[in-house]
Amino acid sequence: MSSRLIGTVARGLCAPSVQPGTDLVDLVAHTVLAAAAQEGIILHSSDLVGVSGTMVARAQNNLVTVDQLAEEVREKFGEDATLGLLWPTFSTSYMAAVLRGIARGCKKLVLQLAYPLDESGRAVISLESLFEMGVDPYEDTLSEEGYLSLFGEENGGSGSGREYMDYCREVAEAEGCEIQFFFCNHPDELLKYTRNILYCHRRRSPRLEKKLLNRGVKRLYGLNDLCNQPCEDRGYHTRMGLLGAASDTSDRILLAPRDTSAFEDALGERLKQLIGVRLKVLVFMHGNPKEFTDMDAAPLCSMMGDSLSASAPVVLLQGYRPQ
Repeated sequence: MSSRLIGTVARGLCAPSVQPGTDLVDLVAHTVLAAAAQEGIILHSSDLVGVSGTMVARAQNNLVTVDQLAEEVREKFGEDATLGLLWPTFSTSYMAAVLRGIARGCKKLVLQLAYPLDESGRAVISLESLFEMGVDPYEDTLSEEGYLSLFGEENGGSGSGREYMDYCREVAEAEGCEIQFFFCNHPDELLKYTRNILYCHRRRSPRLEKKLLNRGVKRLYGLNDLCNQPCEDRGYHTRMGLLGAASDTSDRILLAPRDTSAFEDALGERLKQLIGVRLKVLVFMHGNPKEFTDMDAAPLCSMMGDSLSASAPVVLLQGYRPQ
């Protein structure tokens, strides 16, 4: 039997607000020390400090405006383009500014939505209803009207496909952009509407993209192809682009943080100088922290997500032992 009786303990730490140019190494280090002193916490080398990626990105001023995104959409897909979004997931206010920028940069949007689960794993149609109505997600394509006639009454609440379409339509039409929806799990279907495709899945598939190009796609980009070039007057992320982005305000988009390894090393050294112990440091984001950190952070995601809130962007894990 192991002599260890207490597992990993996660604490969310409140920190001052961050502005562009904030010395985040100093701010986080003193936040950890102040919290430890206030609560009588003894820090050990097995402890880990997690820092929200949005906090790091904001300190870096890694921001893009909706107008800047719209201009890049026009540059890549052409003026007044009909743009197809393949399997997008724009979760309400969290991604509102991203959708607004894309809609502002084109004439019409055609959204091909996956079902019965969207790309993030949320159900847009219940499996019970799917079987009851005799719909085969591997074969059948549902128009917006078809979806609403079959599932509209049941799926009218929060998190449903109906709510999602209403939300996207409101954002797009406010930008003067026409919008159309359909549900299908075959990417070829989108080619019936446009040859300009923005592939929105988080994990790109070279095989699928090659197939689309062979079928006659004119312009094909992924979310990581937008806002991924260094620029003096706006933010960027060379690998992630818009992946990991979030709405900062209604007109600004906060991208994923850059150079996270350098920040992690600097904060680790600062903490060692202050307390004599080298803690592990991880910059993490919701969804997939391994996209921009070399540390095997997968086991930490749920723990940090449970501890994180807008008022607690720093997480202290005590007694963490990698699997």
